[in-house]
Amino acid sequence: MFHVRLAVRALNEQARAARFLRETDRHRFVAAHGGLRQLLGGYLSRPPAALGFTLGEFGKPALADPDDGRALSFNLSHAGDWILVALAAGQPVGVDVEPIRPDLDFMPIARTQFSPEEIAALSAEKAGARVNAFFRCWTRKEAY
Repeated sequence: MFHVRLAVRALNEQARAARFLRETDRHRFVAAHGGLRQLLGGYLSRPPAALGFTLGEFGKPALADPDDGRALSFNLSHAGDWILVALAAGQPVGVDVEPIRPDLDFMPIARTQFSPEEIAALSAEKAGARVNAFFRCWTRKEAY
């Protein structure tokens, strides 16, 4: 696995937040990332703004300099009004939260992102159950 050093400090997160066009999305981003920093800082007894992050090969963030060598894994997902954070010591963790959008044309997404087995399982679902099956598979993959 490759890691890229990323100096994500509060100022960089503010710049990322500023790129959101809608004020509501900007506030949600700040709340999610600020809350994550507060949780991690509290767990590690460190100032939240002092935390640095690295990105793994697939873009998953990790602490760049965990306090006293503890292997702390975390993951953050946010969508709409929902924020989901997971913390784990000594093992990787992943989460994802997505709004279920019944009007989404999900089959083109599934054909490019799902394995042949996942597409077959999705296709085997009754028509009315496919949207939920799609989002179950999608969130599982995103969390992984």
